Amino acid sequence: MGISFGIDRIYDALDELKLFPESAQTSTRVLVCHFGEATRAYGLPVVKQLREKGVATEIYPDITKVKKQLEYADRKRIAFAVVIGADEMASGQLTVKNLATGEQQKKTIDELVASLAS
Repeated sequence: MGISFGIDRIYDALDELKLFPESAQTSTRVLVCHFGEATRAYGLPVVKQLREKGVATEIYPDITKVKKQLEYADRKRIAFAVVIGADEMASGQLTVKNLATGEQQKKTIDELVASLAS
């Protein structure tokens, strides 16, 4: 006999009860958001390049709506979201959203790395 709780539910419960220290919620600066398998795969090198430059970055692990991914970033107080869809893959221009101001810009991966690594 056993009990199993999903990690998302445990996280949500701890977050709701404000049991996470501030520093645990703010270590990640960038969340890479995606629309599916192809866009997630496209985002992995983005994560790698940002991490190599010392930018704390994570990619949303599940395939789900971008709104849910942005809500996750908001809960964790992540500063920037990089949204990768089919248009971004085709153009090579990533959508970078400042989650504090709501401002969005299009940047190449090199521009993104340069702006966040400084």
